[in-house]
Amino acid sequence: MEELNKKFPEVEHATKSCKHKSVSKRQCSPSKRPLTKRRSTLKLQPVVPIPLEHLDPQTPKLGQLVTQWQKLWLLAVARQNRLEQQQLTLKEMEEFANFDFNIWRKRYMVWISHLKSRILDVFRSIDRDQDGRISQKELVDYVLASKFPTNSLEMNAVANIFDVNSDGFIDYYEFVSALHPSRDPYRRTLDADQINEEVSRQVSQCNCPKRF
Repeated sequence: MEELNKKFPEVEHATKSCKHKSVSKRQCSPSKRPLTKRRSTLKLQPVVPIPLEHLDPQTPKLGQLVTQWQKLWLLAVARQNRLEQQQLTLKEMEEFANFDFNIWRKRYMVWISHLKSRILDVFRSIDRDQDGRISQKELVDYVLASKFPTNSLEMNAVANIFDVNSDGFIDYYEFVSALHPSRDPYRRTLDADQINEEVSRQVSQCNCPKRF
């Protein structure tokens, strides 16, 4: 990509005789238009400009030069993106080589504590259909979508650890036991969570005229 950038002034010089395409008002970039309230909440993807796209070559030779340069540039950008993705993957793999679930678990518990949430609250946020269990993918996607510092390699390992019986799903008790092993000081809050869960379950089954 660096070599292409060095050569670009030469290409610009060779195509300086080309006319510029006329751009109508309807073709103006939407980024110049005022955003409505609804659209302003959307995360716009950055648009990578294609070099020389504003030119209108007047000869076949210039047209071929512009076309070939644009193709070469797009191939270089795609290659650079692949390299950056591979570098990111390698970095994640290096970090994963020293992965310790116990350290990850403690960091996640501190994270939950800072959010003023309980484990039950987190589980219910993931369990959208409220059937008492979540898939490994739901857990991975939920944590990755949060701001908790982790990555996909770690999360796939974490999901497998949570799924004690390896059925592809994690129920509430598997979720709690993974985050609250008996040797951990966080264990003392486990009973309170279980009691609250049991009370909620019993109340939901109550058929009295007035529920307590």
